[in-house]
Amino acid sequence: MYLTGKELEKILLESIVHKHGLMLNSKDCAKEIRAVKSSRGLDEDRKKGKNCPEYIEQGKAILYPVQNVVNYHLELSTQSVKTLK
Repeated sequence: MYLTGKELEKILLESIVHKHGLMLNSKDCAKEIRAVKSSRGLDEDRKKGKNCPEYIEQGKAILYPVQNVVNYHLELSTQSVKTLK
């Protein structure tokens, strides 16, 4: 059984919201994209303005909306996984 992109997006979104809520801090965001980088690596890339999900600055806190994390994760997976047509 193969999942469509929309089905996979829905599953990922529901799973992350169930575990963390609608907004993730750097630590939780890094856990969800753990194949990519650690929270320190995520923070360093964010400060450099490269290769991280879109985020919101809330005072000193950096928050990652779940939808942005899912989109980022799916984008990376399409770049690294060969799909069958």
